[in-house]
Amino acid sequence: MLFATLAATSADVAATRSRLAKRALIAAAIRQAVPAIPTDQVDTAEVALVVTYLSGSLRQRRTGVGWASLSSLPAPAPQAELTVTEAYSGKSLTVAIRGGGFTPVVIQTDAGKGWYDITVTAHHDSPYLRRLAGHVETGAPSISDPALGAQ
Repeated sequence: MLFATLAATSADVAATRSRLAKRALIAAAIRQAVPAIPTDQVDTAEVALVVTYLSGSLRQRRTGVGWASLSSLPAPAPQAELTVTEAYSGKSLTVAIRGGGFTPVVIQTDAGKGWYDITVTAHHDSPYLRRLAGHVETGAPSISDPALGAQ
């Protein structure tokens, strides 16, 4: 049985409130996992997997992600170059950071009247992108985000 078929059946079961419809969908999936062949040739492991998956249980009782996957992290890179861009001022700054260290970066919020919209990208890791946006609260009267509604 293809996993896509199993996932589609699971989605169909989740989408209906009818117990009879759920039972019919699950029975059809199990019949598909057990084709009309002699019993001694049935792949019981596949049938067990289909039944376990459709009953909402994980076969190994865990997904394999989480804190355990972080137990053996690789050593930090010796150095990383990050580009910090502030959208309101349009200013961009590239900083080099030692592995495991930090480098403070000061962002001026004058251009955005206390608002900031910062994007951080890494030169060595193209998918890496972090975005921070908000307002520096000082207790003084303020304005709404000046970029709100901007084209």
